[in-house]
Amino acid sequence: MIRTTQFLALSAALLSAQSLAAQSAWPTKTWPSTTPASVGLDAKILTAFGADLAAGKYGYVDSMLVIRHGKVAFERTYKHDYDRIYGLEARAPGLLNGNNILDKAG
Repeated sequence: MIRTTQFLALSAALLSAQSLAAQSAWPTKTWPSTTPASVGLDAKILTAFGADLAAGKYGYVDSMLVIRHGKVAFERTYKHDYDRIYGLEARAPGLLNGNNILDKAG
């Protein structure tokens, strides 16, 4: 009876330790990283899509993050000079420049 109790206590302790280890694998400040291929993603497609984002093909996107199976498979940031962009758009005819609309109406 004592051996059975000891075995059950040891089993419970091991299961508890495994549960805590699994919980600590989840990120607190950072996610674990992996390659796209190791989680079933095509790196060429992600890279090409990232290049389109960097070129502004889909508007001004600041970042792209792909997480699969709890790991970062692809992450990129894209810099845009928003001061310059807004300055150009504010001087151009259109809705951002209310003066252009008022000048044409008056």
